[in-house]
Amino acid sequence: MALETREYIVEDEAMIRLAWPLPPEFSRITQRFSDNASFYREFGLAGHEGLDIACDVNTHVLAAHSGWTDPRWGPVHSDQVKVY
Repeated sequence: MALETREYIVEDEAMIRLAWPLPPEFSRITQRFSDNASFYREFGLAGHEGLDIACDVNTHVLAAHSGWTDPRWGPVHSDQVKVY
């Protein structure tokens, strides 16, 4: 799969270029960086700290950036793979 890259604004208006980690048919972003500030404030955050993309169960997800991953599952983090 050829990786498309997209730019996203993250903390402090910084721009980051990430590879699109899913096949092209999965393009629905369900939550962006900094969204829902009022919800995340109670956790000491300025807003959502990631980019959530909807996809089917068992879809192969590629790393959007180089680094190491930290997969988490549970009621607080939902299902996520954080790339550092």
